[in-house]
Amino acid sequence: MAEIRLDSITKRFDGPEGTILAVDDIDLTVHDGEFLVLVGPSGCGKSTTLRSVAGLERIDVGSIHIGDRDVTDVPTQDRDIAMVFQNYALYPHKTVRGNMRYGLEKSEDMTDHEIDQRVEDFAEMMGITDLLDKHPDQLSGGQKQRTALGRAIVRDPKVFLMDEPLSNLDAKLRLQLRTEIQQIHTDLGITTIYVTHDQEEAMTMGDRIAVMNDGRILQSGGPKDIYNRPNSEFVARFIGQPTMNFATIEYDGDSIKGDVFEFGLATDQHLDRGEYVLGIRPEDLVLDPAEPAGTATVAVTEPTGSEVIIYLETPNELTLKSDAVEEPGIGAEVAFGVPPEKIHLFDPETGETVYHGRLKRDGFETAPVQSVEE
Repeated sequence: MAEIRLDSITKRFDGPEGTILAVDDIDLTVHDGEFLVLVGPSGCGKSTTLRSVAGLERIDVGSIHIGDRDVTDVPTQDRDIAMVFQNYALYPHKTVRGNMRYGLEKSEDMTDHEIDQRVEDFAEMMGITDLLDKHPDQLSGGQKQRTALGRAIVRDPKVFLMDEPLSNLDAKLRLQLRTEIQQIHTDLGITTIYVTHDQEEAMTMGDRIAVMNDGRILQSGGPKDIYNRPNSEFVARFIGQPTMNFATIEYDGDSIKGDVFEFGLATDQHLDRGEYVLGIRPEDLVLDPAEPAGTATVAVTEPTGSEVIIYLETPNELTLKSDAVEEPGIGAEVAFGVPPEKIHLFDPETGETVYHGRLKRDGFETAPVQSVEE
């Protein structure tokens, strides 16, 4: 196991339409044994960052360290890493056993018996012992991905790199393998970077999340920290499902006024009067409160079992998540509350967070606003 350190790495690609800055001056440390998730929209640079750590992309500027080694110019095969891809990347002519043995056969330190024993031990861990003599074309998608994971971990690498390994699987298999990957990490403690565009995977799997866009890391921190204290409108909008509600508002020093709501805001945090973008999570809006901030007509409801998602007809289409027993009918006029302690305010020009209400949720309380570093 080892720490991964990226020092001011930059990667450019030259194309017919000019130079693309895929990774833009990233500094990032992944601690020994940590499970870090890189998350962001397509094209944000997360896979290029991962491939740079793997040595599959040569960086233009900066350095990459694994443990105490500078591996910037070290070939992929000599970096002591294992990588799992979205497309499984199994050798079609080899059995599951052959795929898992392949990397170990290049070692001069293990006998054939030791290799076989190690393969069988890790096959049992992955639940694929009965598949060892089958070829990839005889396997389901989940079995192929388990084989790919088994082939990677059997080598006992210092670093585990995963590039959207679950994106080709159905929802049930994704959930199952997500849990298995977390258990493997708990058991083995291998330093891991996991790339995904799926925010739910990021929130549930990562010890820490790094949110990327336009080749840069916008914010990194624990899942709760990122969710409760986004440092920009982009991060707030990207993390959370359904997405956070946003509305342009005016603050007059005592209250906040939007197109369809108004409520008082008394705070000891410094906040200038003026225009802001207000953000509030759907689960933080209150249906039929004692002191409503506004009223709106129900446009659509989406029951999800224990909860219902309610879309309100407003200029910004407010979304509210509530207990299913409170489900109103479509077309109903409902009152809603905006708890001031649950809001976020963003600068309308820069998108940066300028105010968090003092949230208390699941034992988490915010401090004054500051950028969250890794």
